[in-house]
Amino acid sequence: MKPINRIQAASRVRSIAALLILLVMAAASAKQPETAAELWIVELEDAPTVQFKGGQTQSVTATGARSLKVFEPTAPEVTGARRLNPQAAAVVHYSGFLDQQRERVLERAWAVLAVELEPKFVYRHLFNGFAAPMTAEQAARLAELPGVRSVTPDVMQTVQTDAGPTWIGAPRLWNGSTGAPTRPAARARCSA
Repeated sequence: MKPINRIQAASRVRSIAALLILLVMAAASAKQPETAAELWIVELEDAPTVQFKGGQTQSVTATGARSLKVFEPTAPEVTGARRLNPQAAAVVHYSGFLDQQRERVLERAWAVLAVELEPKFVYRHLFNGFAAPMTAEQAARLAELPGVRSVTPDVMQTVQTDAGPTWIGAPRLWNGSTGAPTRPAARARCSA
């Protein structure tokens, strides 16, 4: 290895210092995620329809009493369906159960918090829960209620880059040139 002279060493030190300054500036300018105006996402204990494998589930009444109910599976991996059919009888029946459970959690929340939570969004299929505005203190108390798995703030994220597909090696997917079959284009009908 060749020894470096003083000019080269000074140049390298300046380059490293400049890089460190850029890294510090980037870290300082990185924006922390913001919560969406005190909106909280509440995950309930029962499985969402896309994951429910059937069988007994515990029903929790507004007073906290528990009883067992039996439902047919709704998860496509169990039913053999290619995808979840939200109109299938088993899915509609189980979704009704999830709706009842959510209402019972909201009734318990009213009793404990003395505040009527009004869900802004309701989730049943990919996620079982709801999103509702509340304070951090109310969210912490709600998280302790039976039937509630977790309560987390709804965090708004901002996109920092559009280079992600390149980083994960998927540029062909990004630009649509995967070679995967596509739907045939609609053919125009000509009348002669």
